[in-house]
Amino acid sequence: MERHGIGYISPRFSADDFLRLHLTVHSSEVDWERAIEIFRDRIEARYFDPITNLLEREDDIEKNGFAVMALNCLLVDTFYQFRDPDNLNEPRRRTEIFNRPNGTVYKEFLIINFPQDFDEFKANLFYKDIRCGILHSAQTKHGSQLTYDKDYVVEVFDGDKLRVDIRNFSRVMRNYFVNYIHQLEVGVFSKRESFVKQMNKISRT
Repeated sequence: MERHGIGYISPRFSADDFLRLHLTVHSSEVDWERAIEIFRDRIEARYFDPITNLLEREDDIEKNGFAVMALNCLLVDTFYQFRDPDNLNEPRRRTEIFNRPNGTVYKEFLIINFPQDFDEFKANLFYKDIRCGILHSAQTKHGSQLTYDKDYVVEVFDGDKLRVDIRNFSRVMRNYFVNYIHQLEVGVFSKRESFVKQMNKISRT
C-alpha cells in the first residue's frame, strides 16, 4: 500500500517505521515492543478485523463464510512465513527448510501447530480442497465443505472429504496469533530471529 509515495505495511505504519528500528534479536525491549505493535497492526487490520466483522453478520453467515475462510487460508500462508525452523521435525538446514515447496510447508505448519485438529491426511485435504480450492478456483474442491457452529474444527467424512467449521477454525487461528505474540514478547530467541528476517523482507519489498 502507498500513500503519497510512502509504502505502508499496515494501516498505521510505513515500511520505514519498521526499518528505522534496525531490529535484531538483541535489540532493546522498547524497540521490540514497537516492532510487535507494527506486526499486530498489520495482522489485525488485514485479517482479523475483516474476519470478525464478517462473522458478526449473523444473517449473512452463509454468504460471508467463504470470504472468512479465504482470509483464514491467507493467514496460514502469512504465519508460516514467520515459522521457526527449529520447531520443524526434520533436522535440515535453514536454507533447505525455507526453499521447500509451499504445499509441503503449509501442511507441516498445520500438523505441528494444531496437532489436536490436523494429521497428515487432514492437512493434505485442507491444502488441496480448501486452501487451493478457494484461492485458486474460488470454490472448495472434491466435495469438501465449509460448515458453521459445529463441534469440530475439521472432520473427515465419506472417507476422503473434509468439513471445516468456519467459526472454530477462525478461533484456533486467533489463538495461534495470541500465542505467537506472547512468544515474541517474552523473547523466544528462535521466534524473534525468524520474525526479524521476515519483517525485513516485507519492509524492503
